[in-house]
Amino acid sequence: MNYEKLFQAKISGESIAAWRADGKKALGVLCCFIPYELLHAADILPVRLRATGCDDHSDAEVWMLP
Repeated sequence: MNYEKLFQAKISGESIAAWRADGKKALGVLCCFIPYELLHAADILPVRLRATGCDDHSDAEVWMLP
């Protein structure tokens, strides 16, 4: 398995659109502790939400873990 794909900055909107075109759901997740296996078993595509290209994250750390 190519683990470099997990750290890519861009999320493919085409793959999400293709997933949803099949009548399946996509779910934006913030935490890395989400049980991805359970979401896949329910035909839900977990999409990790990230702040790519953001230089300052001090305001976000007030509300979320760094």
